[in-house]
Amino acid sequence: MRIAITGASGLLGRHLIPRLVAKGHEIVASKHSRDIQTDQPIEELPFDLNDDDSIIHFVEKSDADLLIHSAAFSDVDGCDREPQKAERMNAVASGAAMDEARKTNMRLVYISTDYVFDGADGPYDETSQPNPINEYGRTKLKGEVAALRGGAQALVVRAAGFLGPGLPGKPTFAERTAQKILHEAPVKVAIDQKSNITPIEFLSEGIVELIEDGAIGIRHVAPNEIISRYEFASMLARLLGAPHDAVQGVPYAELNREAQRPLKGGLITQFPLDTQCPPLEKALEAFKDRYLSADKT
Repeated sequence: MRIAITGASGLLGRHLIPRLVAKGHEIVASKHSRDIQTDQPIEELPFDLNDDDSIIHFVEKSDADLLIHSAAFSDVDGCDREPQKAERMNAVASGAAMDEARKTNMRLVYISTDYVFDGADGPYDETSQPNPINEYGRTKLKGEVAALRGGAQALVVRAAGFLGPGLPGKPTFAERTAQKILHEAPVKVAIDQKSNITPIEFLSEGIVELIEDGAIGIRHVAPNEIISRYEFASMLARLLGAPHDAVQGVPYAELNREAQRPLKGGLITQFPLDTQCPPLEKALEAFKDRYLSADKT
């Protein structure tokens, strides 16, 4: 297939591209403020979530069979600080992209989040009723609604807690946590916020499997393990050889974050994948060895 990807320079986009190319697909990648760090043979087109004309031009000129829309304003606290920006980039932009794709019968894959749920009684499967409690979740849910207007053309993939490498000046949660463990211990981490931690390699391979299987509707792609942020940070601290008291577990409320997070969260699925996810400790050890080099930590 010919596949257009928004958010191509982001964490997920950077891992999807080589996997799709290896399967023989042609890739048209969105280009905005960051270079797309890949040696794969791809085409690039400009794309701006704040400009409907740019969005329509990207979808139209890509002439693709399928659109993967992963671009988003994903700063959870930032979305609560700037709700209009979140609405524009996550809801309005998604609607524009999805509507343009439907005009040419393009298949749609929309990347969403576990934050569409409130975390009152998780974990959640594909039939669970969304009830977001922050602006990020609310605006991403609007993107889901826009995508599902495509009916038989549309797939919504929900994921949780990406484990992967960040970009210069934009570390991921795992990288930030490692830096704090090594340089700012003790680190306070929530004992009552639970979710999946999803290796980006597993997520990418799972999405490729769903695309090639022609999946539609809503699918959750997440590992079976659901743990607290404290358990995750403690596991990371052990792998880094940090003292046992480098991580301090506290209630989420004590962290004084700007946006609420789902606490009793996590994703489960009614549609198991053939793609297998390694145990979290093994995935985290591989992540440490590959990405947490001395110059990053």
